[in-house]
Amino acid sequence: MSEPMNRQELMKRYPLSMKVNSAADLKKLKPEQLPKLAEEYRDYLIEVCSRNGGHLGPSLGVIELTLALHRVFESPKDKILWDIGHQSYPHKMITGRFERLQTLRQQDGVSGFCRRHESEHDIFGAGHAGTSISAAIGIGEGYRRKGDPHKVIAIIGDAALTSGMAYEGLHQAVDLKKNLIVILNDNEMSISPNVGAVNAFLTKKMSSPFVQKLQDDFRQFCDSIPVVGQEVKEVLSRVKHTVKNFFIPTVIFEGLGFRYFGPFDGHDTHLLIETLENVKQMNEPVLIHILTEKGRGYAPALADKVTFHGCGPYDRDTGKIIKEKGNGAPAYTKVFADTLLKMARRDEKVVAITGAMPTGTGLTVFEKDLPDQLYDVGISEQHAVTFAGGLAIEGLKPYVAIYSTFMQRAYDQIIHDICIQNLNVKFCMDRAGFVGADGATHHGVFDIGYMRTVPNMALCAPRDERELQELLVAMDQHVGPSAIRYSRGNGVGVELYEKIEDVVPTPWGTGELVYLGGPKNSMPTDAESPSQRSIPLDWMERMVRVKKAHVDVTLVGIGISVQWCLQAAKKLAEQGINALVVNARFVKPLDADLFRRVQKMSPRMITVEENVLMAGFGSAVMEFYQGEGVLHQMEIRCLGIPDQFYEQASQGALQKMAGIDPDSIARVAQELCQNSVEVWTKQQVGGKSA
Repeated sequence: MSEPMNRQELMKRYPLSMKVNSAADLKKLKPEQLPKLAEEYRDYLIEVCSRNGGHLGPSLGVIELTLALHRVFESPKDKILWDIGHQSYPHKMITGRFERLQTLRQQDGVSGFCRRHESEHDIFGAGHAGTSISAAIGIGEGYRRKGDPHKVIAIIGDAALTSGMAYEGLHQAVDLKKNLIVILNDNEMSISPNVGAVNAFLTKKMSSPFVQKLQDDFRQFCDSIPVVGQEVKEVLSRVKHTVKNFFIPTVIFEGLGFRYFGPFDGHDTHLLIETLENVKQMNEPVLIHILTEKGRGYAPALADKVTFHGCGPYDRDTGKIIKEKGNGAPAYTKVFADTLLKMARRDEKVVAITGAMPTGTGLTVFEKDLPDQLYDVGISEQHAVTFAGGLAIEGLKPYVAIYSTFMQRAYDQIIHDICIQNLNVKFCMDRAGFVGADGATHHGVFDIGYMRTVPNMALCAPRDERELQELLVAMDQHVGPSAIRYSRGNGVGVELYEKIEDVVPTPWGTGELVYLGGPKNSMPTDAESPSQRSIPLDWMERMVRVKKAHVDVTLVGIGISVQWCLQAAKKLAEQGINALVVNARFVKPLDADLFRRVQKMSPRMITVEENVLMAGFGSAVMEFYQGEGVLHQMEIRCLGIPDQFYEQASQGALQKMAGIDPDSIARVAQELCQNSVEVWTKQQVGGKSA
């Protein structure tokens, strides 16, 4: 993997690109220089992403479009909005971030998405699909009210156009769209030379000022004819549409009130510029349909569009992805998908649903083996959830596999369509917690709060990949709405069940004791414990009662944070502090019996979660103890993600920033125990320190 280039190296390798620090610089170039600039941009993107990873394929596909947009329009006066934003790398390069792009997706570096705080040219923060048209209409209406004549341009991909929100925006555009241009970037269709040539010709002619004026004059003429004018116009309009639709699919968009142009070659810079110059003069909503190649200019990205849509670092010469050094354990995503597949083979009522992410959720194996039991509904999370409710009514067991950050888009459906009706739908939320380089829009740090507050919903999280298997089977046996959250990345390396028949389902709504650290404390022997993975609660109580074990502080984790609690407990043991580690497993229902008995072993407790603190797991624990009337007898610290958004960084760095890593847990435990000793000492000596 090559090192970042210094300015001298950049000047030598990308001489034209280094001269373009703004759209004004781009406009100074001669038209014949634009292909060379596009070539340099492609090479630079391939280089940067080979080191940092990123959304290479989408960005390679829009280079010519980006050049044309900034050549014709005047950003940021003309507002250019990129839907999702993962194709915005060329936009960032033109708008003064060419050199800095080498910090792409790194801590304190350039974001992999549009961010308003990063540049005035990033008009609308993005990261989730389907938002650009709605935002553009709002900005356009703001312009109308101020009398600002500048244009608003929304670029949306064909995949994002499957989002229902995009059509909601298109619907409203009928009334609020005089200065709106929508560009449909269709990168899944191949560009046929014959069709492309015909449509390029039609687009040129139909978008020219002469033809537009002719059409407008004809409309006005028809309107001026008494009685029959409207009828004549409608008849001729039907003829026009019949002929036009023989070549191009205009019905949907023109029916929504847009003037439609295309489809045509989205890599023909000069055609794009000419078309944009023409439509720039129109005072009505326009939709331009272009055909592009995702991954254009890089053979590995063209050969594997799925991988290079969003990839990690790779070898530039071969395109081989450079895998992060790990512990050799399988990813949680893989364990989930493999386990669900085994369950579905055994029970045909088990079906999987994903929203345009069979690869991201691991369900490609499911798709190949049991295609009739997998539903990919596109970027339509709301539909996915309600669709699952319909399946559940007919006795199926739908598992809705959606990233935590995208599941929140269907919150109303979760409440209204699933939980109120108490339907047997299982939600599987991948990428729970910090996700790393994708930043604030993709961190899955809200799901505990938004799931646990809904009646009828059960919510759990596995401490490791083996427990993920156990909880999935337990969910299968549970009837009613339930959700499981699991982290991005690899498991911890524990032994997995090979056969689904051997999986021991987790008793519903129960937690467990997993570790007691300290100089004289240890796990029970094989004779005393049925499993070395947990400590029997009865055994623990007995050891405390006969003073063979002592608990200074209890560390309660949920999901992956159990591993951090274990590491913290071992650090504390080295300092003579006895920490009991509890794996809560369930946020809801909380294991009331376990928490009552643990409270009697020690009044000091720390809860740890990779989720926002507000309405989170720690809140659930404190609410429980308040209901029990013992909260005033306890000293509880809740560790979780503070009330702020976190941008891109490694998962470990983010956990440290939020204060939920093992060192932070151990430090808070030390302070808690020390403060408790000081308070106790003062009470014993009449308020004076000993």
